[in-house]
Amino acid sequence: IGVERRRKWSDEKRIAIDAMGGDHAPEAVVKGVAMALSEAEGFHCLLVGDSGRIASLLDRHPAAPRSRLEIVHAEETIGMDEPPKEAVLRKPRASVLVAAGMLARGEADALVSAGNTGAVVLASARHIPVVPGTSRAGLAALLPARRRDAGDRGFSWRRNGPVHTTRLCSHWVSVRTILWRSMPACTVCQPIRPASVIAND
Repeated sequence: IGVERRRKWSDEKRIAIDAMGGDHAPEAVVKGVAMALSEAEGFHCLLVGDSGRIASLLDRHPAAPRSRLEIVHAEETIGMDEPPKEAVLRKPRASVLVAAGMLARGEADALVSAGNTGAVVLASARHIPVVPGTSRAGLAALLPARRRDAGDRGFSWRRNGPVHTTRLCSHWVSVRTILWRSMPACTVCQPIRPASVIAND
């Protein structure tokens, strides 16, 4: 997913975090953010969600550096079991949508959510344009412990077709080269049509 940056890239990255997303949110999210801020430097966290609950939970972690922490209120939440499309349309002020909007406006450098996967993808698609030449975003899965990864966990050859597939592979090669400093092999586990068909599709 690409977005034109409207804010100067600085040494301290600003990360918008969906504090309400996940099975044990916001407790687990706030605890994780507090631990990360205490153990590492170089980033600023924007906790997006119910400001009252987030502030109350932060009081349990006095060691977390508040100078690198900001709460952004969002009055709605999308649950893990909610249908993503309906929830995104019905809850425009949901935490994940607010966080995605911040990323699109250049108010954050990254978005992190442990919430409803479909809602995260749709929220991002609503606010952030895809890379030119790509019809839809891919859903990547990273396994850094084994330095293995999958370019699109929700891939469907029949739905996406050869043109989208080759473009998605091209994007994923670039991403993986940046992440692992190595050139991956891009494999599609489906019958592949001839190159002439792909070129003319």
